[in-house]
Amino acid sequence: YAFYDKLKEAYESVKRYDDAIALVDGRLAQGNNPVLLAEKARLQYLQGDEETAFGTWDAAIAAAPDNRNTYRIVYQSLFQVRLFDRAIDVLERGRAAIGEDDLFQNDLAYLYNLTGAHERAMEEYIALLGADERKLSFVRSRLSRFIEQEDALQASIAAAERAVRKDPLNRAFRELAAWLYMEAERYQDALNAHRAIDRLEQENGRVLFLFARQAADAGAYDVALQAYQEILQRYPDAPTAPEARIGLGEMYEHRGHHTREEAFDAEGRRIPAPYFDNALAAYQQFLQDYPGHPLAPEVLRRIGELQLNVFFDLDEAEAVLREVNARFPGSDAVDQAEYDLGRIALLRGNLDEARLALARLEERLRTGELAERARYELALIHLYRGEWESARTLADAMEENTSTDVANDAIELKVLLIE
Repeated sequence: YAFYDKLKEAYESVKRYDDAIALVDGRLAQGNNPVLLAEKARLQYLQGDEETAFGTWDAAIAAAPDNRNTYRIVYQSLFQVRLFDRAIDVLERGRAAIGEDDLFQNDLAYLYNLTGAHERAMEEYIALLGADERKLSFVRSRLSRFIEQEDALQASIAAAERAVRKDPLNRAFRELAAWLYMEAERYQDALNAHRAIDRLEQENGRVLFLFARQAADAGAYDVALQAYQEILQRYPDAPTAPEARIGLGEMYEHRGHHTREEAFDAEGRRIPAPYFDNALAAYQQFLQDYPGHPLAPEVLRRIGELQLNVFFDLDEAEAVLREVNARFPGSDAVDQAEYDLGRIALLRGNLDEARLALARLEERLRTGELAERARYELALIHLYRGEWESARTLADAMEENTSTDVANDAIELKVLLIE
């Protein structure tokens, strides 16, 4: 068989189809079987004799019409030469001949998508999920290849919605619809779908929490905000409640930055800043409710960062950031707090204090974005002092690390030094 296969492949590679067919015929002389007939049909098609090829494929089916593998063999042969519509016909014939409505579901669904029959593809996938909800990941992976096409996405959504209406207790149908809504950027519909799953399955906010994170990652901050609020209102004692409170603060912050909200007017007077004010309140409430939570150091640091970057209260920011260092030594939040304390000193004009804090941080970290940002601030201090060579040395070091966001700032600093 190995010699036969190699020789047939060699003939086919140089388009000597008559010789390849003769090889197959030599095997067929020992008796018809669907594998050899399907292979002969494929070679005939490649030779350009389509009518004869179609007849040979039919003969392959006739050789064992009651065997499901026959239809799969012929379908695969047709698939190899991209005769997708005929491949669909063969599988549908096989389904009718064998008398099993769920036969070839995966293959037919894929072929339907390939030929643009997206609703029919979804009908197969819905039937597959109806029989086994554990196939959801498989269905999503298959659909993901096609739903970049708008017509495929909309057809898939329509079919998923029909499935949910027909069987509202089927979790897989609802999760499929929710996923498709996310792919379509229909975030409010996705929230509604996840809300329904959370309630029907009594997940106590877990499904809503995972959705909120996905929505936030997609930039749908308003919808993520709604999800976090609902968790806190409906499930205040759930395991996800503490991080939902943090998520609430994060979403308020994102909205504040996105809308370019200001906490001061043109004359420098403090004005209401609803998003940032609510973010601060959410973080403060978290610390009040969960003082011993592992994320408490980071939340306290964020309060200090808000006071520094949004409310410009340097005294309050410094007090909060020093509290981070004092209460949570060794935590990840300490490094960022040290950096912000260095910036506060710099804003106050205390160059020596700023240089000491930032140099200590840079020496400790060595690598990473925060270390690069510390180097940048140190370079600025050297610039302010007229220490051009020291500033240039640090700028050169930062520019070499093009993976950090600070690299562009370093380039601008070098241009300034040249000027």
